[in-house]
Amino acid sequence: MKWISTTAILAVITALLTWTVSSLIEKNRTLNANLKASERKVATLRTLNDMAAEMDTRHTGKLKDEKGKNNQLRTDINAGVKRVYITAKCPNSPTARTGSVGDDTLVELSRTSGSAIPDIRDGIISDRAKIDYLQDYIKKMRPFCKIPQ
Repeated sequence: MKWISTTAILAVITALLTWTVSSLIEKNRTLNANLKASERKVATLRTLNDMAAEMDTRHTGKLKDEKGKNNQLRTDINAGVKRVYITAKCPNSPTARTGSVGDDTLVELSRTSGSAIPDIRDGIISDRAKIDYLQDYIKKMRPFCKIPQ
């Protein structure tokens, strides 16, 4: 009789151990799957970070070059090396007797007015650089975004 109860106890212990091991194996599989998914996400984030850093470097370099050219233009205008002209049309007055057509003519701006042009260009350069950066960012990063269609 003792061997029957010993066998029954061993059977119960074996069943419990089998169930515990099976449960642990399943948890291990789940954790491994989660780990692989996390590793893929980390790799994707690293790729995105590298792409963003490369875009930032490229666009910052372009902006620096353009601002350098603009600063040189500002220096040249202030020193009198370069002059700023605008093209203007002179419309015909109704009392004009000649048959002219109102040709374009160049008007030179004063140094004070001309020195404002690089400031205006600086704003345009900055705005254009921001737009270029954002367009590039959207083109490169959109494939990684989960946007429902």
